[in-house]
This record gives sequence, C-alpha cells and structure tokens, in this order.
Amino acid sequence: MYHQQLSRQLADFVRIPLEKAGGMINLIDIYCLFNHARGTELISPEDSLQACSLWEKFDVPVMLRKFDSGVKVIQNKSHSDEEVISFIFILWNHITIML
Repeated sequence: MYHQQLSRQLADFVRIPLEKAGGMINLIDIYCLFNHARGTELISPEDSLQACSLWEKFDVPVMLRKFDSGVKVIQNKSHSDEEVISFIFILWNHITIML
C-alpha cells in the first residue's frame, strides 16, 4: 500500500521537472528533487525505484526506462521510442513534400 501511494505521489511530482527537462530526467535527479521537496519525510532509493516500477500498473503519463548502459530515467510516455520515430517520420514527410 505504501509503495502504491508513493508511486502516485511521484507520478504527480515529476510532471513539472520532466517538462522543464524536455521530457526525460535521470532517476537519481528525481530522487533528490523529491526528497528535497519532502523535507524531513525522506524516502530511500529502493522505495523510489519500487514506486516508479509500479507505474506500469497505473494509468500515469510517465514511465521508468532502463537503457542498455544501466542508466534509469523517467520519461513522458509521449517521448517513447515509437512516438519519437512516428514524429520524425511525419516531419520527414512534410519536408519532402515541401521540396
């Protein structure tokens, strides 16, 4: 129950930092920002990771992503690989039409 509530709180919290960062931010940075905002009610890195991992089960606009290098980031679902590729394809089609 604790991790589910924390998961929802984190999903709400990350919206503004994600927007400022362009749609993707390192998990460690969010962990630090979130704890700074909480003041004395700090969470552990493990709790942060577990809460973010629960986003797959909830209808939230963000997701936890792990790159091949092992780096974990939080990103907007609108910045998924599929969405970015689709956007680039649309842009490419508009450019070629204009030529």
